[in-house]
Amino acid sequence: MKKATKINLQLKIIAINTTTNPLDWPLSSLPEGGRDGSSQDRLRPNRHPSPTPPFTRDTTGVHLSNFNLLKAIGRGLTGYVYKATAIGIPGIPDGQLVALKAIPKRKLDTPKLLEHLRREQECCIDLSTSGSPYIPKLLCSFHNETHVFLCFEHVNGGELADQMKAKPGGHFSEPETVQIAAAVIAALETIHATGRIHRDIKPRNILVKVDPDTKTGTPSLIDYGFSKDHDKGSETKTLCFTPMYAAPEALCDGSSSKASDVWSLGVLIFKMLTSCLPILVQPKDQANVMLVLKKIYTYLDEGLFCEKAILTAIDSMALLSADAKDLLSKILVRDPADRLSIAEIKAHPFFKVIDWDTINDEGSTATFDVEEVFVRSKSLGEVGNSRIENLSAKKPVIASPKHTEETEEEDPFKGFTWTSDSLTC
Repeated sequence: MKKATKINLQLKIIAINTTTNPLDWPLSSLPEGGRDGSSQDRLRPNRHPSPTPPFTRDTTGVHLSNFNLLKAIGRGLTGYVYKATAIGIPGIPDGQLVALKAIPKRKLDTPKLLEHLRREQECCIDLSTSGSPYIPKLLCSFHNETHVFLCFEHVNGGELADQMKAKPGGHFSEPETVQIAAAVIAALETIHATGRIHRDIKPRNILVKVDPDTKTGTPSLIDYGFSKDHDKGSETKTLCFTPMYAAPEALCDGSSSKASDVWSLGVLIFKMLTSCLPILVQPKDQANVMLVLKKIYTYLDEGLFCEKAILTAIDSMALLSADAKDLLSKILVRDPADRLSIAEIKAHPFFKVIDWDTINDEGSTATFDVEEVFVRSKSLGEVGNSRIENLSAKKPVIASPKHTEETEEEDPFKGFTWTSDSLTC
């Protein structure tokens, strides 16, 4: 049997401040040749995504001209998110702020990437009817010749990661962490109730809705491109996650379940309380972070079993209360079957101040005091509608180079356009 590549890893059983951006990068089925897919931006002749259109929604009259783009506020692996105002859309007042996610069609050139988009749209449509205050509502989706668009209600306070960095010591207090974690748990309950798992919980996937009068923020869980349908008690087998927040089973064999979301929640709580992550990966090993973590999680004979490492990290953190240590020690457990369930987490003393019966009710939502809203240093600046079109210098052909009249089977985006029946912001 071929031996696995040896990694020169010096594992210290401590938790340290981990802010290196690559550890926040999610793994994805990007085209070969770079994380941004720059070497394969054109749709290849023989890589038509699917003979069956993955979208089944009715068409509506929403177009890019119904939006005035103000500035880019985020950039993902396949596109941009823009702060925009709506114009002439029934149900949305003119001038209402929205978040418009724009994805170039040229970057959706594999069945897997199209499946991620379909999954995100379907999940967001289902969640939009839930009424959860912790999940931004999808207002509509549409596409033009070059891009697909998802329009969400605007969340004005930026990412939780930035709010956390602005706090003294770069972390939240325990009362703040309790409120934020409770909001994430409430969102997870809503997601799990639809038969899905999120699979990418991390500070950059949590936005903050700020009340300008009270200067308090309500967390909003976003980014459902990696969400996955699953039957009760079942596991999925797809590598979609951010390594430092991923559960051991997701790293080791690609399996995920509700318990995997619980693990990620535990890492998030640890991070919010300490500004650290429970497992240290040396800077020289960050390029192979997934392989390194898999190695850590599978060491059983050398005293480096991940539970020992994590328990030592938890115990060594003076910032953690006894309740926090007890909770984390029961969540960050190697075997998914041994982790606390969402119901058991809610009953833990760490959340004793939370009224779970009213947490989704208006006026009783989980909130925390926010720092002054600031512009991220990597802000992408002001743009106009021409900026969207300029993202694609070469307009893709969603068929073959010898493009003629498309049939229904040849258009993978047919039926993507959709508008909520209760279109309000």
